[in-house]
Amino acid sequence: MPEASATVERVTSRDGTPIAYWRSGTGPPIVLVHGTTSAHWSWRFVAPLLANDFAVCALDRRGRGESGDTEDYALEREFEDVAAVVASLGEPAGLFGHSYGATVALGATGVGPNPIRSGKLGLVSLRQRSAAPRWVESTRNW
Repeated sequence: MPEASATVERVTSRDGTPIAYWRSGTGPPIVLVHGTTSAHWSWRFVAPLLANDFAVCALDRRGRGESGDTEDYALEREFEDVAAVVASLGEPAGLFGHSYGATVALGATGVGPNPIRSGKLGLVSLRQRSAAPRWVESTRNW
């Protein structure tokens, strides 16, 4: 994690896989979900800024960083991983996903008997096809 004061915490996902996340800051929680080729460290420039106002929880997605993995991959397991992190916080949390992490964060909002109703969901995806990158953002309030 970008901050020396961050602590690693772990939760167990529905299928028994351990999921790690780094927590720093104080305030309402926000869970950061990284893209495909990274881990919690990809938030190293953003997390310290958010930690002034939020309890930042930057997770390692399944199979990356300090999180566990299983042999058979299914996108739904990643949804369950994010839902497990949010549930462990004991209060509503914001979700912010970048790139493939945005897909995972969005999918996590509909998982389980008590779907995440976390207040805000931020999604950012870089469109690769144009010469000049364009950001696509979406926010949903519950």
